[in-house]
Amino acid sequence: MQHESIQATILATLVGWLITNVVSFFVRRGRLRAALLADIMLNVAGANEQRATLAKLITNQVIAGRTIAFPIFYNVGEYLLYKAIQQDLPKYLRKSELVKVVKFYQALWTLDVSFNSLALT
Repeated sequence: MQHESIQATILATLVGWLITNVVSFFVRRGRLRAALLADIMLNVAGANEQRATLAKLITNQVIAGRTIAFPIFYNVGEYLLYKAIQQDLPKYLRKSELVKVVKFYQALWTLDVSFNSLALT
């Protein structure tokens, strides 16, 4: 009787531990994905704003052979959220999702470098 009670306690502890870990994994994954989505949406909005500003600059200010009447200042982004969660991404995202996230931030960095190069000229 006592032996069965010990086995039941051990089994219940293992099941409780397993359920806690599975639930916490999915909660963390959901929070990570929500944070990534919010950061991506903010960065896409910023890129759209940069594009609109550049289009306005080209149509209003750029004339062949003349310098632009006002300087352009631009800083390349640091992507703080991405840097903070970068080591956790392989644990919580599938490989295909991870590839998409990395490619997005690489493209965003390329866009930032391009805008920075334009601002320096």
